[in-house]
Amino acid sequence: MQDTGVMISIRPTYVAAVLMAIVIFLHVLSGVAVWAKLAFDGEYYNITEFFDVGIEGNIPTIYSVIGLFIASVTAFTASAASKLNRDGLSKYWVVVSIVMLFLAFDEGAMIHEEVGGLFEEYFPNVAMGYLYWIWVVPYGIAVLLFFAAMFPFLQSLPRKTCYGLITAGAVFISGAVGAEVVSARIYEQHSEASLRPPVFYLLYSIEEFLEKLGVIIFIYFSLDYASGGSSALKIQRS
Repeated sequence: MQDTGVMISIRPTYVAAVLMAIVIFLHVLSGVAVWAKLAFDGEYYNITEFFDVGIEGNIPTIYSVIGLFIASVTAFTASAASKLNRDGLSKYWVVVSIVMLFLAFDEGAMIHEEVGGLFEEYFPNVAMGYLYWIWVVPYGIAVLLFFAAMFPFLQSLPRKTCYGLITAGAVFISGAVGAEVVSARIYEQHSEASLRPPVFYLLYSIEEFLEKLGVIIFIYFSLDYASGGSSALKIQRS
């Protein structure tokens, strides 16, 4: 009987390039939106809010949710490859996949904002300055604990994958926490103003770009791991 199977080839470099092109396009649109908001004193805010990367629940947010969901799927794919290779790392990849899925839900449902509001009620004297958006404290602690728990996993990975995932995490955290705390202080100083200084919009644009870049780097290296370091991941469909 003739084999009717279909081979699907997924190239990590191609996936990363497509996602990067989308991110750059979204940030160009956001840059135009921010310029229009500042140039016309917020007159076109009802239009620009759909493209501004610093605003929740719009087109860039939809991409962020999709990007994190893709990262969750690629981590699960890496888990399946790990299981086939019997390298003992499959369960770790499943945990990473679950974390990515949570981050996707968090991005869409703004769970971190709710956590921040809860912490602000209990620690009102802490939620100021660089910690104005106090959600970075519990999430920062969670990141440190997660890294400590996953350290054996990173040590057991191939060196290329290990360095790639560390780079992805560093880039993501530098945006999600690093740029966030700096922009928080500026926001607090101008919280009563209808528009903030241009540097505030620049900072949150950098923040969002680094977050998206970190996710793309993760997707690339998780797919690269799943493909065994070859140029493409091949999936057989019978």
